[in-house]
Amino acid sequence: MRNLLAMLAMAFTISACGSYKPTSNQSHLATFPIDKTKNYLIWRYGSVQPDLSSIFCKVNASGAIEDCEDEEESNKNKLTFKVFDGLFGSYRVTFKHDDDYFLMSYSEPARSGKYAFVSGKSGQGRHIFKIGDATFVSDFKPGTVTVIPYGWEHRRSEADLKRTVEASLKQAFGDRANVLTVRVARKVPIDCNKESHGFLKGTETKCKLR
Repeated sequence: MRNLLAMLAMAFTISACGSYKPTSNQSHLATFPIDKTKNYLIWRYGSVQPDLSSIFCKVNASGAIEDCEDEEESNKNKLTFKVFDGLFGSYRVTFKHDDDYFLMSYSEPARSGKYAFVSGKSGQGRHIFKIGDATFVSDFKPGTVTVIPYGWEHRRSEADLKRTVEASLKQAFGDRANVLTVRVARKVPIDCNKESHGFLKGTETKCKLR
């Protein structure tokens, strides 16, 4: 998979978020689209930059991760969660529940199937998420909220995190959240190998779930 190993090996440089925590702006929550036709993604606010965009690539039947990162958004092997569209459009919302803070975004177009996280960019591409020798994998489908447990690891069990997110969605969106199903992504080790295609074509890195 071209450039995937390099992306996974690079540091995720997070500039300090300071003491700022988001508040649940009711007007933003009321206008944020909630329906069963979209894929939704939640990160723990404070563990990633608030402008993080996330790319997932499809996992085939053998466990290999498709090389989709440089493909168009229309490619069905690619699932992209943007946070902004142009200067004013937003694909994200932030909210809190008890002592937890959430960053939620949605994808267009929606996808169904097993996808693996391959890259996260923030700061107009200056900051890259580091995953290393593992990634996050989940079965996506419209109407599902996929929770990335990064930042909650060793603090909450999968079942506890799922219940917390369900309660937070109900508090944030009221009855609109009833159409959503919550699923927690799994952290899965990966193996990556480089293949050389000659001087002109360079190398390709192919990654597979263990």
